[in-house]
Amino acid sequence: MIEATLRESKGEIGVGEGFGEYYSAVLGTVDRIGDKKSTRVLEALAKSAYNADSPFAIRLAKEYGTSIVSPVLEITRSDVPTRRADAIWMLDSILVNNDKLTAATIGQIRVAVTDAVADKDVRVRQLAVRALGDIGSTTDIALLTRMAQTDGGSFTTNDGKRRYPVREEAEKAIAKIRRRAGSR
Repeated sequence: MIEATLRESKGEIGVGEGFGEYYSAVLGTVDRIGDKKSTRVLEALAKSAYNADSPFAIRLAKEYGTSIVSPVLEITRSDVPTRRADAIWMLDSILVNNDKLTAATIGQIRVAVTDAVADKDVRVRQLAVRALGDIGSTTDIALLTRMAQTDGGSFTTNDGKRRYPVREEAEKAIAKIRRRAGSR
């Protein structure tokens, strides 16, 4: 229902406060009593709506990250930009919070994040660039530099200034990668 509403309204309308409270209660119940050994339960939790920096999401990433990567990767292919953005954000959270990922899984996540840098949606690109800052290496600096110089996504602030969120995030990501590379 959430995805259908976002799709039909082109991301302009949410499902409503009453439904949000109900959804949150159902999600909390599934999280509390669902059998986390069941792939169906973990998939339902992974594909639900949440912020990737919420305590729920961070716990999900830490404790079940290896089991939820596939469903989250699936969401990165959604036709709803908000869902793609949430998925990229969650992949970043899984990478940052889970130290049990295999090299192959990390590679899959890197591909999804790198692909998302070219997404048509500004928020998806911004979160992908942020994720590269968290997981990228010096080999990603050329791509991030290009993003910092050329990304066209922008908005005008209330005081009339033009902001480029992807460019700003790319500059932060470059600095983060350079700090990490210098500390090795």
